[in-house]
Order: sequence, then C-alpha cells, then structure tokens
Amino acid sequence: IYKRKPFEVAKITGEMVQASFSRTAESAVALDGCSPKEVSLLSLTIYCHIATLLDQIEAGAPWPRTSTHARVVLLEKIGAQVGQVMSYMPLTITSPLYRCWGTMRLECMSPWIREWALPEMHAGIPEMGAVDAWHEVLTTLEDHKLNGEYFVGGVADIAKQIDQIRRDLVYRTCNVAGMPTGVLQAYEAYLENLKVHNCVAGGMGTPTVRI
Repeated sequence: IYKRKPFEVAKITGEMVQASFSRTAESAVALDGCSPKEVSLLSLTIYCHIATLLDQIEAGAPWPRTSTHARVVLLEKIGAQVGQVMSYMPLTITSPLYRCWGTMRLECMSPWIREWALPEMHAGIPEMGAVDAWHEVLTTLEDHKLNGEYFVGGVADIAKQIDQIRRDLVYRTCNVAGMPTGVLQAYEAYLENLKVHNCVAGGMGTPTVRI
C-alpha cells in the first residue's frame, strides 16, 4: 500500500468556493431545497462565509444538519426486466454544499492523487474515466485482430458492489496514504452522519443511516 505523510492543501477561500460553484452544471435539487445552479449565482461575500464554514468543518466542526440529509431515487437499468427490484439502480442526491466541496478538494488533491495513480486506474484519476478504459481495451483487441493473434479476456462483476464498501477500511487506507487530514476528517464526518430518504412513486421514506 502507498504510504506517506499527510498531503497539505491550502485553506479554502471565497474565490475557491466561487470558482467551484460557478462550474456547477444544472442538476437535481437536494432535500435542503438548494439547486446547484442557484448557488452558483451568489455574491463573493456569501462565498467567503461558506469558505469559513468549510474551513471550520475541516477543523472538526459538524456539517450543517440540513446538508446531511439526502434523497435516493431509483433509475431503471437499460434492458432490465420491468418491475423487478434488481432492475433499478439507486442514485443518492446529496447537498450542493457537499458536492461542490468534494469537487473543489478533489482538484486541490490532484498532485497527491498523481503520486499513487497507476496507468491501469480509470476512476478517481484526473483526466481519466470509463471511456478511456473502453478505448484502451478496444484498441488492444483491434491490434490483436490485425496481427492475427489469439486473445482471451475475463469479466468480473460484484453484485451490489457499492453497498459492500467497508468505509472504515477506506478511512484507514486514505489516512496511511497521506490524504489531507482535514479533508479526510470532513469526508468521514459527512458519510457517518448522512441520513438518506428513499423516494418511490412520488413518496419519501423516513431517514435511515447506512451501515
């Protein structure tokens, strides 16, 4: 496992918050009633207050109670059998405050991420994504075909993989790898206090905590 001393990031400023919020695209409204597009229209003065709030959270203050509530909507998987439970994928819609903080801090940590990122990684890495993985695999297969080489591949899929993530293990791994202490503290505090509401057919369930 990659090990290093905690990577240092600069304190959050109003200008940083403004830049992060201004890049926010139109997306779903959270339970706190805030639209990501609306918060991109605030003044620099308010962004400075938000920066102070986020700095305090990274120093150990709790997240605002309204921000730790999220709604879960169900998206039907393409080609899946209609009406079956496993035919739907849950999507958690969190507060724009948390989303923009995460985007901003991910950008701040990009030098740290590049220290341990491997060429085989196509998720959570700057300028890399699933499309890059598809192109790489297809290019490799095309090269084998043109050269008349035999090839074989395997595919593994973990059922409900997202629900099987051990958060305590993630926190420890990030700490050993040198994730900025304040960022890791705020990240853990948010996930451990997050309450989700399942939304089905226009209705909303009672808050539950993910174990």
